[in-house]
Amino acid sequence: MLKYLLLSIFIILLMFNSCTESLEPEYFNPHDPKSNNYKPTAIDSLSLKFIFVDMGIELTWSDNSNGESIFEIERRDAPSVEFIKVGEVPANSTSYFDSFIPSLNAHYEYRIKTISSNDNYSYSEVVRYSHDIFSKPTSLSVVHQNTGSLKLSWIDSNTIEDGFIIKMRKPNIPGSNFEVIGNVGKDINLFIVTDLDTNIVYEFSVTAFNSYYQAGCDTTISTIFGIEIYLNWQSNTHLATQSTRFSPKSNLLAIGACVENISFYDITTFEYRTTNFAQNFIEFNSNGTKLGILDNWSSANPVSIVDVNSLNIDQVINFPSTGFSFAPDGLKIFIWDENNQILRLVDLSTGNSIWSKNISQIYDAKFNYNGDKIYCNTGTQILILDALSGNIINLIDPQEYGVASFVLSDDEKYLYIVASISTNYGYGPLEIWDLQTLSLVKVINLNASLIEISPDQRFIVAGNSDFAIFRTSDFEKVANFNPSWGGMIFSFSFNPYSSLIGVCSMYDYPKVFNLNRKWIKRF
Repeated sequence: MLKYLLLSIFIILLMFNSCTESLEPEYFNPHDPKSNNYKPTAIDSLSLKFIFVDMGIELTWSDNSNGESIFEIERRDAPSVEFIKVGEVPANSTSYFDSFIPSLNAHYEYRIKTISSNDNYSYSEVVRYSHDIFSKPTSLSVVHQNTGSLKLSWIDSNTIEDGFIIKMRKPNIPGSNFEVIGNVGKDINLFIVTDLDTNIVYEFSVTAFNSYYQAGCDTTISTIFGIEIYLNWQSNTHLATQSTRFSPKSNLLAIGACVENISFYDITTFEYRTTNFAQNFIEFNSNGTKLGILDNWSSANPVSIVDVNSLNIDQVINFPSTGFSFAPDGLKIFIWDENNQILRLVDLSTGNSIWSKNISQIYDAKFNYNGDKIYCNTGTQILILDALSGNIINLIDPQEYGVASFVLSDDEKYLYIVASISTNYGYGPLEIWDLQTLSLVKVINLNASLIEISPDQRFIVAGNSDFAIFRTSDFEKVANFNPSWGGMIFSFSFNPYSSLIGVCSMYDYPKVFNLNRKWIKRF
């Protein structure tokens, strides 16, 4: 009996001990990760690195903790005070990649939250990241320039750019903003800017870029493109030359005077040829293979058409004439006769007249670019004829008394007239007419008797004893030149590339001037 009593007491004691153990206070041991009061050690040596290829911030650290369960990564935009969780990694991790594209020149702060299984945690130090590693191009400058263009250069200190964007604006023109004019690839630090106008201020900037960022340029450059005029060549014969004409397709210059023979000078090869042809008026056809020659010393006043290569006469147009103009297609020639007041359009293949008209005297005439109209200077007006029929389509009547000279733009938008202020076919101002509306656009006060337009349609030159150059884009004067030779200018003739112009005058030898467009000022 006693034996059973002792066994019962022992069992009761076991049960009592078991119950009292579960009710004991919580286990506390700051060195044991299983303890409820264990606090993990914060990570050490947190570092940040921007990874350009993958676009993001790579965080690395040393794991000093024992018993952590996760690491949480937090980020804030400095100087914001609130961190946000951007990700987490499991225990024993030492890195995290934040696939985040930081703004250029912005500042960010990161910290790592080490969390143990009992939800206690410790923070790392706060590490700051500044995203300004995308360097800007510097030292923008002009390293080379020529007619109508320049070469920009800059220093590239980047290694991560995809290329560079080149922008341009005209700061002196209201409303002009920087606009992209081109780009170059990675590690290229040169760009050529073409088709620049004269006496306009240009400002350039260069911007580095990649797929994600564009970095502004530290410097810009401003400059004015001007014209320098200097003598290129002078003939030693043909004093008081009546006419010089550049071929429209080469550097061949035809020189003719009333009392001397016609000569040809090639300004590229320096070849000089003299012929036995006398003349009063010469003109190349549109492809430069033929030269029309009007011999006013002959009573019949014929037009001879000469092969430029062989210098043989291919054809003689036996209608009396005081002037002529080749049609753009080279198949027809327009002839006028002041003495008999007759106009003719002649078929060059047959030499026969296509049509003829009796009309008041004509001093000068030009086909439009398409060849379907003929503009005729009567001395007081510009008559516009239909080239197929010879009928008058319209007319332009200048403000002044008459018309001394005129030129037409290739697009047939503008007509430029030197308007005579006297009745004797003299000199006067420059009038610019809009051919779409037949209205006067602008009057420029000049003392001019002659005008010509450059083949590229960008400039007109007008003068009497001296000459001025105007930009056709806005009709502003960009240069003035006084050769100090005295006497009236008889003719202007641009070469096909617009950098050279032939000039002949009353008291001097024929000359060729270089109109060199260059950078005349930098800011």
